[in-house]
Amino acid sequence: GELFKGSAGEILCVMGCLLILLLVLCGSFPLAAPVSEELPLHSIVFVTKRPGGYDVLLQALARQTSTRYELICVDELAESRRADVEEMAR
Repeated sequence: GELFKGSAGEILCVMGCLLILLLVLCGSFPLAAPVSEELPLHSIVFVTKRPGGYDVLLQALARQTSTRYELICVDELAESRRADVEEMAR
């Protein structure tokens, strides 16, 4: 009988996973990047389509003791207020 039944893509996917597992076990492939002061510790995702909210968000972030974060804004109104938000974030 067949050892593995599946499409060529599925077989390649399994083989790739096994190769990564082997590299991890041998110590040649780290599971995570070392923590660095340059890398963000937190990712903050701000999703909005409301007219306001950035002022409160940016004021709260300015009061934080850690600056190791990245702010990801998903904003339906970004094109119409980009310059204003960039100015507030300075």
